[in-house]
Amino acid sequence: MRRSAKPRYKAFESKNLRVCGAAAIEPCSMLLQVETTQSQLRIAQAARLDVRLRGLDVAFDKRPVKESVRIGYDIVLDVTSGSRAEIEKIVVLYTSRDRAIADPKTAALTALARADGFDAILQIHERA
Repeated sequence: MRRSAKPRYKAFESKNLRVCGAAAIEPCSMLLQVETTQSQLRIAQAARLDVRLRGLDVAFDKRPVKESVRIGYDIVLDVTSGSRAEIEKIVVLYTSRDRAIADPKTAALTALARADGFDAILQIHERA
């Protein structure tokens, strides 16, 4: 990640995150780990994709895409005109400053595995 759009940032280091790891996790999840270059704050972000056609879970073609600073999936769906496709992405993020965790990676992967779908998560947030 580079900080270069504003002239006032020219005096600062432009690269403020270093990618420590990026992995595609079957069936359709991913993990990105980074560290801040100055404070060495570690950050882990895990994400899961679910695909539905007309409200039903479906099998779909996917290909992991790993680049130097990102991870994801190319997804191919056969969708007919007028049908509805939903792609749900659930993301969790932990840092090395979070309390009572072993490490950000383990915490993110555990939370992602335990996470419900979007509708259930939304209901929890609305009640909070």
